[in-house]
This record gives sequence, structure tokens and C-alpha cells, in this order.
Amino acid sequence: MLAVRKHRLSELPLRTQLTDGMNMAGGPQLSSTDSWRVTVRVAQSGGALPQAGDPFTDIVLTTRDLNGPARLLINKRWDPQSK
Repeated sequence: MLAVRKHRLSELPLRTQLTDGMNMAGGPQLSSTDSWRVTVRVAQSGGALPQAGDPFTDIVLTTRDLNGPARLLINKRWDPQSK
């Protein structure tokens, strides 16, 4: 995991930008790689760990995708058996 952002559901739809300044303490910067898996999850419990049934989506972005916004639609349910 390179970075984490936390927002409230009331902030959706949300426009955000991930930068090197958001990297995890002591971890590599986002610019140290040329692709990223971005996961957006609605934590119904409010906790950091995913729970069965939490709505989520994920996408892999590459440096080619940086020229414009990426739209993510939260359209899946977290299934602990598949992760």
C-alpha cells in the first residue's frame, strides 16, 4: 500500500488527486512506480478493515492515464472469500 485517503460518504461524488506527499510513512512515493491499483470502498462500519458486503470498486491506472480524470463507479460488494 502506497497511500490512503479517507473521506465521508457525503463528499461523493469526489474529485481528488493523489500525490507523492500522501505516501505512507517511510514508504515509497507514488511516483516510484508506473502503475497503481486504486481501490475505493465504503466502510459501512466506519472501520479501516473491509467487511463482507462493503460497497467498493478498484481500477489499475498507469502513467498513460494521468492526462485526464479517472471515473470510478462503486458497483461491487466486498467478498472476503474472493480477496
